[in-house]
Amino acid sequence: MKRTLLFIGLSLLLTALPSYTQELPQWLVDYIEAEDIYDFAKADEIFNANFDRNNSDCCFINGHRHADKGNYDWAIGWFERAIEIHTPTNYFEKSLIYKSLAELYNQLEKHEQALDCLIKAKDENYNNGKGSSDDWMQVATQYEIMEQYASAEDSYYHILNYESDNEDAKIALAYLYWSHAPKEDSVLLDSIAYSLVDEILINHSSSSRAYYARAQYNAIRKEDYKAAIDDYL
Repeated sequence: MKRTLLFIGLSLLLTALPSYTQELPQWLVDYIEAEDIYDFAKADEIFNANFDRNNSDCCFINGHRHADKGNYDWAIGWFERAIEIHTPTNYFEKSLIYKSLAELYNQLEKHEQALDCLIKAKDENYNNGKGSSDDWMQVATQYEIMEQYASAEDSYYHILNYESDNEDAKIALAYLYWSHAPKEDSVLLDSIAYSLVDEILINHSSSSRAYYARAQYNAIRKEDYKAAIDDYL
């Protein structure tokens, strides 16, 4: 039975973290272990024995199970149910459920709905004192998927206003300018993008991602292959 990326992401989360908002229920530990060894009959048995439609964690898992089977409308319904009945005592945080729902919407090319979910996930994390630049990065990336580049730019600058040395935001913003700058602003924005990458290398001279970004710019945009090779090396 083939597993989708949606469930793989969930499985990795469960195996990487000893707890999320509270101790992982034993049935869920057993369920994931059965999935990890591809004993899907055992996993189904464990899940069915413990399923409770009034428990957000169960609804969240059921959403992933339906997504794995290609039952996308059912999956969306169960994710929405998990959000609706969520309480602070649940293992999976509401923001994670929103992000899983966003991923599914993107797979279905329903990008507006995905954006709405990612914004709600961001707000949920910040309202609970757990927000981070990663939440803004995901929103910015979604804007790029939707070709709303000005909104993506605003989101990257929001990060840099609070974390002026954020490498992820600087590199993402540089690629945004190099790839999608309006023709009338391309020279200025190319220069800004180049300076953003240079700033990273001044402060973090071992940043391989910054060297790679600058190498691509030198090779593709400037056709300065010697400079590009130096950066790749």
